[in-house]
Amino acid sequence: MKSLLFLVLIFLAFGLTAQSFRGGVQVGFPVSQINGDGRGGYDKANLMAGIFIEREYRTNASWGFEMYYTGKGSVSTVKYANGLTIQEFKNSFHYLEMPLMLKYRMSPKVRIGGGLAAAYFLTGKFVENGSEIYEHYYLIHKVDVAPIGILEYQFSEKLCGDVRLYHSLLFVSDRKPWRHNVLTFALKFKLKQ
Repeated sequence: MKSLLFLVLIFLAFGLTAQSFRGGVQVGFPVSQINGDGRGGYDKANLMAGIFIEREYRTNASWGFEMYYTGKGSVSTVKYANGLTIQEFKNSFHYLEMPLMLKYRMSPKVRIGGGLAAAYFLTGKFVENGSEIYEHYYLIHKVDVAPIGILEYQFSEKLCGDVRLYHSLLFVSDRKPWRHNVLTFALKFKLKQ
């Protein structure tokens, strides 16, 4: 994993100096659920932050690579008649995610696109019935793969926002039939045009 990360950083460093590439930083607010955990709703708020590069290869199309930290998971709380509220269930997954994206410009301000993301599991925290569960109990897979759909709006020359949907192709655990389902709202600031 360290050698992959090193190669990605070298690629980004050289990519940002090439004139045909543009890149920048991004920050987002993912809301997520885990399909298969028996709870519904995008109730787990998270954080996403990282970098991106992209290159136009036609007048209306571009491709890009991103690398960012993102949180995923699900949460469920129970409120008892006596007013006591406990977190009955909470799963927090922390990933380094690296999607490769293709985008198509629909208008001067709107692009749609999609891609495939590989995510590397960094750490997690798991709570069931108010008690923390040791992460290795679930046998969490180190790698997750998912298609991503994206809708992007250009606010200005340097600032754009996007909405993206991510859904795991693989189960994230050997013990549970869980798949990540994430809706992210993000802002991107271009450092190089």
